[in-house]
Amino acid sequence: VANQFQLPDSPGGPQARDVNRQRRVREYALGAPLDAMRAIACARLTDTSGEAGFCNDRTVAAFTAVLGSKGCPSWAAISLGSPGCVHPIAVFPGVGVTLPVLDGSAWNAAEHLYKRFGVAGVPAQRRAAIDGDLGLTLANLSFEDVGDAGRSMIVDKSYRQLIDFMDEAMTP
Repeated sequence: VANQFQLPDSPGGPQARDVNRQRRVREYALGAPLDAMRAIACARLTDTSGEAGFCNDRTVAAFTAVLGSKGCPSWAAISLGSPGCVHPIAVFPGVGVTLPVLDGSAWNAAEHLYKRFGVAGVPAQRRAAIDGDLGLTLANLSFEDVGDAGRSMIVDKSYRQLIDFMDEAMTP
């Protein structure tokens, strides 16, 4: 997990904020079988009861890597913007991404949502259906290799889900 990562020789080192963050992610990730949606949800863990959360008001992006296993591909979920205000895009090594991911449009839309919803992000009930769609899109990655064409389809589909998410979140 790369969000809010801190090296041991950084100011404060391992005794600083990263200890609580790493513990929270470990507890969450190991609390139940890890599927695609639980892996992505790790990037959205926020502050609770005064404890340093995994995400905070300075979190501007998240990268959750899922290592493949025998017959299953490695992939990553990338949130371009505050994780609570943007829908993650699935990417694979060797598969390109859609142009709007690179041209800044997704980032700009995420910034608008951050201004509207703040650190708490888009309310869970507003993103539940689209999160569920992403879970269905990624479900087979834990069990089988989907091939090059399947990976490209997942990248494109997750981008379309990002657009749907932003359209839904921007409605009053």
